[in-house]
Amino acid sequence: MLCVVACTKEKNTTPILDAAFNQPFTLRYTQRASLPDQQAPELIVTVTDVLDKRCPSCGDGGFVTTDLRVEDQQGSAQTVTLCLYCGPEISDTLTLRANRRRYGLRLHQVTPAPLAGPASLKKEEKHVVLSVQR
Repeated sequence: MLCVVACTKEKNTTPILDAAFNQPFTLRYTQRASLPDQQAPELIVTVTDVLDKRCPSCGDGGFVTTDLRVEDQQGSAQTVTLCLYCGPEISDTLTLRANRRRYGLRLHQVTPAPLAGPASLKKEEKHVVLSVQR
């Protein structure tokens, strides 16, 4: 019985990605990126939610938001929201302070876009393209 639980748990594990500053990287829902690497992480970014309300068949285009958890070297965490096509309410870029410096986060893209309507794909199927400027 333990083997079955261990095997199932292993399949659901999302690998931690090593990502470079100033370069786009892609994360899936709940996946984490260690910047610049896992050996000496300066920041750890995790996709905690994806809300895709784009609707090509609706005619209005819609929007897509991504919630991120950003953890610094001391383990302090911040939650931020980035949005594509939201207008001035929520931006696709922001600046945050961590490790006594400023970082710029940018949401470049969320794929795949829904084909039929906003609920046509689950957030587990989404890929979020981000970059962190140092």
